[in-house]
Amino acid sequence: MKVACHSILHDLLAKLDNMQDLDAAKQIAIEYIKEHSIKIVDSKRMLMTIQYQIFTIDKFYQYLYNSLLKFEGLGTVGHK
Repeated sequence: MKVACHSILHDLLAKLDNMQDLDAAKQIAIEYIKEHSIKIVDSKRMLMTIQYQIFTIDKFYQYLYNSLLKFEGLGTVGHK
């Protein structure tokens, strides 16, 4: 399952291509996560975080990259 999350998050980040409109980027991410096979526990946590806990585009991308690193087993990026 680790590999599926890895490629799905890579594909999602490529699809977003550094969009700067937070609402549009969130909507794409939400739809993408719902359409792809990520473990239910992980997908629910991701959806809740994206929908209700992220309020800036910088935090949005930081969260996605940290999620990618988590699934690859590499840790997370710290806050500035």
